[in-house]
Amino acid sequence: MFEFWFVAVAAALRWRPAWVEAPTRRGLATALGVLTAAKVAHEYVLHVARALDGFTAVEAVQAIWRWIVPG
Repeated sequence: MFEFWFVAVAAALRWRPAWVEAPTRRGLATALGVLTAAKVAHEYVLHVARALDGFTAVEAVQAIWRWIVPG
């Protein structure tokens, strides 16, 4: 969970510093819920579905890039 929280705080500091300077309970709860769901999905993809077992890191990035930018 630490990695997801770290990236979220870094992104907030970059693009929405007011969120970090004056967080609300509701905002923190929402962020924690979203980040927890993302982390659970991440763990499922890696360890249960094993969706990336046939890829190297470079191949995975290339496949994602081809999916985002077709053609």
